[in-house]
Amino acid sequence: MTQFLYLLRHGATDRDPGAPDRKRYLTQAGVDQCHRVADFLTTGNVKDGQIGLPDLIVPSGVRRTNETAKALVNQADQLSDDQITPDERLYGAGVETYLNVIREYGQMTDRLMIIGHNPTIYQLAMYLASDCRNVQLNRGYPPATLTVFELKDLTHLTVVSAMTQFAP
Repeated sequence: MTQFLYLLRHGATDRDPGAPDRKRYLTQAGVDQCHRVADFLTTGNVKDGQIGLPDLIVPSGVRRTNETAKALVNQADQLSDDQITPDERLYGAGVETYLNVIREYGQMTDRLMIIGHNPTIYQLAMYLASDCRNVQLNRGYPPATLTVFELKDLTHLTVVSAMTQFAP
């Protein structure tokens, strides 16, 4: 059975003067980026079919990743708020924590989206794509960058293929 892992960096952000990092919020440009990601997932083709939407969306639990998840849900009619499960372990975490979270939630779904932060989300994409020749990650991982991995198994993270879509 084929499974999919979607790694998404949150959309473009701003913050009020003096506000803590956890309170950064999406700008209108960030919301627009997220809408383009949702449009891509519902209309973009990979191989013979659509990529499709995730069944479960796991943001880091801080404002900007939660808003990113909500913007995706608001744009894609097939998604709903009950598919969003924030996980505080992702905020400020390293690659190993992200991998553990993916393995845990990977037991529950065949299409898992993780919404996270740089530098970890980029490091994780680089790690998982290390054997995939068709993925271009040398430009960094700007806001709303999406990498979709096709896997044999989400719990063992056996990557079959990968593609990266940068939000315009």
